Amino acid sequence: MDNVKRVIIVGANGTLGTELCKLFIDKRYEVIGLSRSYPISDVTWIHTDLTLEGSIEDSLAYIKRECPKFEHIINCGGVFSLKPISKLDYKEMENLFRVNLMAPMKVVSGLMKLIKKNEADIVNIGSSISYKAVDGHSLYGASKWGLRGYTKHLQLELEKTKSRVIYFSPAGFKSGLFKKAKAKMDMRTYMDAKDLAGLLLSILELPKSMEVSDILINRNCKK
Repeated sequence: MDNVKRVIIVGANGTLGTELCKLFIDKRYEVIGLSRSYPISDVTWIHTDLTLEGSIEDSLAYIKRECPKFEHIINCGGVFSLKPISKLDYKEMENLFRVNLMAPMKVVSGLMKLIKKNEADIVNIGSSISYKAVDGHSLYGASKWGLRGYTKHLQLELEKTKSRVIYFSPAGFKSGLFKKAKAKMDMRTYMDAKDLAGLLLSILELPKSMEVSDILINRNCKK
């Protein structure tokens, strides 16, 4: 019998994904990491391009075959954009929505039978921007509003199961997303990904009888 505790982290090589990998490894989980580049050591890495349906399907097939038992799925892959609406192009829109919204939907849909069988928890990493509009963040914000809406429907579909569905929404934190998007951000008051990872782990460690369905983590900018 497979008694190994497992967590699937989608976007395992990102800033938050890396911190989550470290914490779960410390907790003696086998971490299954889906990402385009290699994450940290001791992660069972599955090369996955979140913009490509076929790549995601190959990764899901591996999970079903090699590690079908798991406790949690954490969708934390992400792409950022900081542009006015007049400067957006279709290719960027498509790429961002594939990673930020369609990939989590594809992963959950493809693993739904195992999620129900394992009574596994699902965490979708959102953003505070899915609660309010911010100038220049229209594309990124739209994807996170979509992810929040999808999570609500997912909670409804799984409400009669023991699986918990959590929408985890941090405000600005220090992340490599901004550099990749060539966005200049003043991150002096931004949160640390390590602290957010610790908070999420503590939520998942709550008894199954408790579910934090929706959590918004704001920055404390007071000096």
